[in-house]
Order: sequence, then C-alpha cells, then structure tokens
Amino acid sequence: QEKKAACDASFRLGGQRGASQVLCNSAGGALAAAAAAAASTWAGSSRHAYLLQLLAWSAFLGHYACCCADTWASELGMLSSSPPRLVSSWARVPPGTNGGVTLLGLAASAAGGLCMAAVQWAGGCVSGEFMGGLQPAAGPAAAACHGAGFWLALGTAAGVGGSLVDSLLGATLQYSGWCSTTGRVVAQAAPGVQAISGKPVLSNNQVNALAALLTSAGCMAAVVVALR
Repeated sequence: QEKKAACDASFRLGGQRGASQVLCNSAGGALAAAAAAAASTWAGSSRHAYLLQLLAWSAFLGHYACCCADTWASELGMLSSSPPRLVSSWARVPPGTNGGVTLLGLAASAAGGLCMAAVQWAGGCVSGEFMGGLQPAAGPAAAACHGAGFWLALGTAAGVGGSLVDSLLGATLQYSGWCSTTGRVVAQAAPGVQAISGKPVLSNNQVNALAALLTSAGCMAAVVVALR
C-alpha cells in the first residue's frame, strides 16, 4: 500500500468501491450468468440450448477472468523490481502509468485468470449448473469443451489477454502524466504535469468495462472455434 500510494495519486488508503465501478465490473458477468440460467431451462438438452450455455459460461469466465487479472496485475505488479514498460511502445514508464506492464504483473494476470476458471469449474460442478448440467447435444466436436483442462486454459488465456487489452486501452485512451510537484503519476493534465501517454478519452471504469467485454467476446469465439 505504501509503494502504491507513493506512485499513484489516485490511491486512497481504505478507499471504497463506487457504484459505477461495481457496475462496470459486474454487469457483464451478471448478464452472462442470467443467459446461462435461461438456456438451462429453455429447451432441455437441445443443441441450441447447449451452445447457448457454452457461450454464456465462456462469456462469464472471460468477464471475471479479465477483471480479476487486471486487479492482481495492478496490485502485485507494483512489487516488481523492474520498471514497467508501456504496452503500446515498450518504453520504460514510471510505476502507476496506465498501460504499463511488468513480467510480474503478467504472471499475476495469468494466475488471476486461472484462479477464476478453477473457482467457476469447481463451483459449477458442485451445483450442477456448469459443465455437469450441460448435455453433449452438439456432437463429438464438443467433447473438449467438457474437460476442466479446456476451461482452465481458457481462463488463463483470458486473464493474460484481458489484462493486455486493458493495458492497451489504458496506454492509448487514458491520460497519464507525471507531476513533478508530488512525484507521482496523475490522470489529468495540469500545470507542472508532463504527459507520459494516452489521450483523455475513457475513464478507468470505462476501460475496465470495455476490456472485460472484449475478453468475453474472445472467449466466446474460442468456444466457437473449439466446436468446429
């Protein structure tokens, strides 16, 4: 916390999550879960219901794998002994810069995505609402989508991919500047602030929501490819 406070002007000790932040990090996952629940009662074990369930659960995993990976990368990446590099240009930037990545942060992203996949798989198998409740109505091509390995790999890839997408959006569509007065990275241009990267187009919450949406779409595309 001390290290993060020293380089990030937006850090607040004991700060609470705002309503918009909670909504951006949960709405997509909630919609995907609702779609999966609807599909489970829609047409029994029909092919279309099965496919919809697979797509909904993959979107759910993509959303939360991205959110978890971004959080773990941001919090643990601060501990890296190597300076972060801007994902859009690979230039060295100060810690706390939007779009800055480290190897430790990327490893944390992979771990976050894997963790979310493991929790989703275990919880779903216990409840019967995840893979245990899906019927192989789509034929032999769907066999791989029933294995834990597929979903753990998908979650890990979603964690790393989602974190990189979030970083790329942050590096280009979020403003980061260096305040010489405070010696910290700031998110708004002002006198005495030297621009580092990005344009003031999106807020941090908007970047998180967009990255999660794109990651969900990528996971659904991966399932479609696996079913071919």
